[in-house]
Amino acid sequence: MKIMLDTNVLFSGLVYGGKVAPAVVEYVSKHYDLYLSEYAVNELKKATLNKTPHQATKINEILAKLNYTLVKLPLEDPPDEYFNLRDPNDIPILQAAVDEDMDILITGDKDFEDVIIKKPQIMNMSTFADKYMKGERIYGTINSNTNMER
Repeated sequence: MKIMLDTNVLFSGLVYGGKVAPAVVEYVSKHYDLYLSEYAVNELKKATLNKTPHQATKINEILAKLNYTLVKLPLEDPPDEYFNLRDPNDIPILQAAVDEDMDILITGDKDFEDVIIKKPQIMNMSTFADKYMKGERIYGTINSNTNMER
């Protein structure tokens, strides 16, 4: 299964931390075909420099530990239907996911909630974890419908 991660998932999973994001990034990297758009990687580097400058020098090192395919920036302008996104910065992410025939785009961006598209399936990290990571340990909890501690 081909899965692309949005910039906010990468930032949460690789830089900021939290409970679910790091586990999702690691799990996708190990169990699926992970794709990152060049645009998202560039955004990640800018966000890291702006929000956590002390970690900016480490981002390439962190990315090097992931098993992923880099998707180059699209050469053509996107079709008109992509322009219904509120934030124009989301267009290259969606275009890359569609152009590369992703099965899933994982994002924390609420602007994607209104996107109606057959493929890729767009979901947030929690939805992905609930659907695909059942029984996986996520920071001391087992990801299941009950989220019971082990």
